Order: sequence, then structure tokens, then C-alpha cells
Amino acid sequence: MINISSSNLAKIIEAYKVYFKEYFSIELYKWKAVRCFLAYWDIEAVNFKGMLKQALSKTENLLTLMNNYPRNMLEEFCELDETKVREMFRELFDENQNVVFRINQFRKNADELLRLWGKGKQHYQTLNAITTYLWLRYPDKYYIYKYSCARKMVRELMPSMVLKKGSGAEEVSEVFKLYDEIAKVLQKDADIRKMLDNVLTEDCYPDKNLRTAVVDLAYFVGRYYHPEPKMLPEPGTKVQTWIYSPGEGARKWDECVAKNKMYLGWDDMGDFDLYETREDMRTRMKELYGEEKDYRNDSLATWEFTSEMNIGDVVFAKKGRGCIIGRGIVTGDYEYDKSRDEYRHVRSVKWDKVGEWTLKEPLAMKTLTNVTSYANYVENLNKMLESRTEPETASNYWWLCANPKIWSMTGWMVGEEQDYTLYNTAGNKRRVFQHFLDARVGDKVICYEANPTKQISGLAVISKESDGERICFRKIETLASPVDLSEVKSMPELANMEFLVNPNGSVFP
Repeated sequence: MINISSSNLAKIIEAYKVYFKEYFSIELYKWKAVRCFLAYWDIEAVNFKGMLKQALSKTENLLTLMNNYPRNMLEEFCELDETKVREMFRELFDENQNVVFRINQFRKNADELLRLWGKGKQHYQTLNAITTYLWLRYPDKYYIYKYSCARKMVRELMPSMVLKKGSGAEEVSEVFKLYDEIAKVLQKDADIRKMLDNVLTEDCYPDKNLRTAVVDLAYFVGRYYHPEPKMLPEPGTKVQTWIYSPGEGARKWDECVAKNKMYLGWDDMGDFDLYETREDMRTRMKELYGEEKDYRNDSLATWEFTSEMNIGDVVFAKKGRGCIIGRGIVTGDYEYDKSRDEYRHVRSVKWDKVGEWTLKEPLAMKTLTNVTSYANYVENLNKMLESRTEPETASNYWWLCANPKIWSMTGWMVGEEQDYTLYNTAGNKRRVFQHFLDARVGDKVICYEANPTKQISGLAVISKESDGERICFRKIETLASPVDLSEVKSMPELANMEFLVNPNGSVFP
């Protein structure tokens, strides 16, 4: 018997009931997969490969996903040595042996077959896949183990227990103990039982002990359950500090700020949760992107983003190697969002500082860097962000006016430079030419979009002074709530601002 948070579990179950009514039809395949497996499973089948293929035929969403092919590899191994695969399953399903031993032995045998096969570098027989086999064979005893789902469930119900990815089958055994306690609660919930009875069809496993319901509940928690964002680290977890690049040239930064997220690429890799070690990620990168690179830094970034970063950690966003553009606190676990067109690897972050701070020393080129051990460096970064946004010499403020018919500021990304010519298309000096000459690097700029928008949409700085031909602005912030011109006009202290007196022109003090 283990102690779990009954109040949090009650909240999860109530939220699951709401989810269940809308989404259960697309999750019904789990119960169908169990029924199909039990109907066809025969360890003594003469054609073991054919039997196995038939038994696993309803597991498409479980054992055959993008860049994850455990079911396919079993069929390949059957071609190589069907007897060996048969014995692997005989041992895995032998309830007289300890389950941790059986899981480890299955993986060891898969390693041996992979070496004999010699055509690839992965067999995909992960903890997730192996526990799926156990659940299919003994659905009244076992569950599917997926790290991201288990970790979130543990955080909600047993915060004193910290899961560490890659710990192995021992970790699975501990999680299953937690799932057993959840099953006991579900078994007493008449609503859950009634809901299942109303939707399970004849080709579904009846799930009298509600173990498969726990599997579905865990998936719901991992993917859809979002209680209030947590800002504090897990008990016993040290707060870490990271430096992060939001895409090439910080091109994802506006979206990061707008949605309180951080994103990582390597979309071809699929769900990072399906990789149990950093080396698995590195191996897959070589398969996908070519053997000529080492991928040590890349695999470290993907592994740490998924498995080492924690809620409560601090993240500094960077642009290039010389500029910090924001700071935030991690509020969510890793998620894989396949609905996104790109940058599908996601974490929630509460960005509490957004701006632009120039560094004296260049930053590392890596996408994600753990700088926790450099205490003085981290302290200086925090001091810099708590001080003025720009150097003390930045004392001038300018109003930049854009005609949306010619240039719309809505497409101007944070960190991106925009040059502005000092002469119009006719070759004439722009109005109040001296303003362009007076602007200095570091001066602040208020970005205003004219009729019909008539709103302040962002902030910028002068990034390059006039060279006689043009001047450059670099955007440092997109306003979450644009400011209407009417609000500016209502401020008496701005009544004599040049733009409000005569709005003809581009740059005003």
C-alpha cells in the first residue's frame, strides 16, 4: 500500500470523465487491441510470425508510430530466428519469474537479435513496447508504461517520488504499484464503470478490473490534463539554469512569448519520449541526417530538453551569440505536439522578462546549454536583466511610424532588423531629415502602425546609426496588448509630441 493524494486523484478522475464523453470513441482501440491479442495469441503456433502479426494487428497506435517500429522489428526478427522470438515471449510471459528480470531479459535478447540482423541500429523494444506486450497478455495485471505520462501522474499523486528517465525496469515496477492504487479507486467509481459499459462493444475487452481504464487515464493526464501551472521545482530537485535558442535567428521567439512556450526542432525524430537514452537519440539522428556529423551536442540538447529540464528551472532565451532576449521559468513537462507544422517539441514557460540585453562575452552556439554550475555567470545574467534594458547611454526615444499599405509591422519578428532609407522613392529627403541623423545606437523606439491600424504594436532599438543613406531598427518586443492611438492622445503630457501635432513623416522624437 502506498500513499497517494486522494484529492488530486479525485480532480483527475472528474476531469477524465469530461474528457471521456468527447474523446472516448478515438481511444476505444486500446480495448479492441487487448481483445484481438487474446483471441489470437498462441505461444505454440506453428506459424509463430503469422500468429504474432495477427495478434498485434489492432496495435497500430501503440506499436507502430512515426520513427518507432517495435512491431515491425518483431516481424523482421521472426524472419531471422522465429524460435528465438518465440522463446523471448515465452520468458516474458512467465509469471513465475520476477517482472523486472523478464523485461531486462527481453531487451537483452532483442540486442542480440539486432546484432545478428545487422541491418539497423535500433530494435525499438523499449520499456513502452515491452510493457505493452505484458498488458496485452495480462490486461488484468499490467499497464502500459510511458515515461511522460507516468512522470506527470507521479507529480500529481506522489510528489515525493521523482522519476528519472532511463532508470530501467525497476522504475516501471514502482510506477505499476501507483497504477494499482489508482485502479482500486476506479473500481469503486460507479460512474466510470457505467461509462465504460455503455461504450465498450463486443470486440472490446470488458476490462472488469479497469486496468486498461488506468492506461487510458494515464494517457489523459500526460497529454490533456493541465492543472494550474507549477512554478516551483519538485521536492528534492535543484533549480537549474539554461540558455536556449528559439530557432534560427530567434525566429520562434514571438510565438514563444505569445504562447508562454519554448520549442525545439528535430521534428523528424518524432516523440522524444520514445527514446530511452541519449545514445538512442544520437543513433537515430545519424540514421535520419547522415553519419558525417557527431550529433553529440544535438543529442544532448534533445535529451536534456526531454529528461533533464524540470519545472521551476530558469531559462534565458538568446539571439545569436551576443544577445539575451528573455528569461522565464519552466512550468510544464515535455510534450510532443504532432499538430504543429514544425518545432513540435514543447515545454510551457512563464516568460517574466522580454527585451534585449547585449552581452560582452559570446554565448555558446548550442541550442540548449545547462549553465547551472557557473554560479557567477548566472548571477550576472540575472543582475543584467533586472537592470536597465539598454546601457545607461540610451536616453533618446523615437516614434517610428509605418504605413501598413507599404510595410506592416505585424510580420516584423523580435530580433529582426529593418532598415529604413533616409530618402523616399523620388530621391528626396524624408520629412524632418535631422531626426534620422540624431538617432544613436541603443536609442529606444516605439513602433506605431498608421491608418487603419492606429496602434503601437511593439518596441525596438536603433541598431545602426545613419550612414547618410539608411538607418536600422531591431525589434525587441511585440506587445501582447497593442496600445490604441486614442489612448496616447488622452495623455496630457504627450499633447505636444511632434507626431500628434503633425503626423506627416516616419521618425519623430
